[in-house]
Amino acid sequence: MENKIFCSIVINTYNRAKILKERSLPSALNQITQFHYEVIVIDDCSTDDTEELMRGLVKVYPKLSYYKHKENYGLSTSRNSGARVAKGEFIVFLDDDDELAQYTLEAGLTIIEKSPNINIAMGSRIIAVPNASVFSPVNPINNRTFYVSLDDGFIIRKKVFDEIQYDETLLTNEDADFGIQYMRKYGSDTFFVFHNCFLIKYGHTEKEKSWGAPSERTYIGMEKYMKKNLPLYYEHAKKHNETIELLYILNYMGRLYCEGGRIKEGFKYFLQAFKVKPTINGFKYLVTSLLGPKIFYSQWKKVHSTFKVKKI
Repeated sequence: MENKIFCSIVINTYNRAKILKERSLPSALNQITQFHYEVIVIDDCSTDDTEELMRGLVKVYPKLSYYKHKENYGLSTSRNSGARVAKGEFIVFLDDDDELAQYTLEAGLTIIEKSPNINIAMGSRIIAVPNASVFSPVNPINNRTFYVSLDDGFIIRKKVFDEIQYDETLLTNEDADFGIQYMRKYGSDTFFVFHNCFLIKYGHTEKEKSWGAPSERTYIGMEKYMKKNLPLYYEHAKKHNETIELLYILNYMGRLYCEGGRIKEGFKYFLQAFKVKPTINGFKYLVTSLLGPKIFYSQWKKVHSTFKVKKI
């Protein structure tokens, strides 16, 4: 391959020096590929020893560069910063607590470099939880797909960011918002889907999750997201006569508010979903939401605790 930077891996980090050093950074630096690439770390104003760690590592690895924000701006701004300084024709975002599979660049770039109509290459994932992992196959994409939540592990053509960016006003759900923007502008024909693993994403089992009210930041962020995108959910549902995505987001918001004890607001979202499509589960949401947040959460777990893990 010619000696130009063909791809940029952008790692976004904040106060996770240890996990950055042990997980995301080695997986980025040790890609097995014929393609010339760089690794960029965007530090969102960490206060731990991330800067000290990175100042030392950039002296050891020529392909590695480090940028630090003067303030803590959030994930959207960090990703946009990475896209601006990236020298590659393609960009792969990587969260600091995840890992790229060793052949992600080789597999994805081999195809996408020969396909000028393809903007995004995506693969399956391994969801890693303590003592177990589950293979998460990629979902098929077609002209009925509303959006793909574009977080980390996707190979994205850099020119996309000349047209759309992550919304820096959103405090949460920026990945879904970017995916909606992308799908409306470029459509489903610009994806190439691999079934082999691109990303190892670390999560938690249901047993490890403890009940607690969502933060005010989460509520504010989701309301901004809903104000911006809910009309598009309705538009998609009407156009394709398909209510799955619309029902999901309305019921998700209902659960979010009820778990935090904000029953009246949660009930309104459940009622809105029930009006879209009356279902048995929708009726259960309406009834159990009136029983209080702890009882609601315990009932919700019984219905939705379907996450299974197995060693692979």
